[in-house]
Amino acid sequence: TKPRDFIRKQKSDARLARILKHKYPKAAESLMLRYKKYNGEVALAKKYESAGKAVIIAPDNCCGMKTLTKDKKRLEEMYAKGYKDAEAITPFLKP
Repeated sequence: TKPRDFIRKQKSDARLARILKHKYPKAAESLMLRYKKYNGEVALAKKYESAGKAVIIAPDNCCGMKTLTKDKKRLEEMYAKGYKDAEAITPFLKP
């Protein structure tokens, strides 16, 4: 889960794509385009949210966590934030 204003950059996937390129060219190609797909989907979700057709639940910050964090305290902080942020769903679902 990333903050709502997070913009994925190609650079983050390029190294792995180079490693995979020779043995798994399709996977490498997908990785090189991953940032475009992610950013496009986020833009679409924001468009739907503006139109009242969707609600985006995203943390305002990641509590200093990385993708593979094992820090129990930080994981619990993120869980609590997510649980609280999920309260935004109820008003969205009510007619």
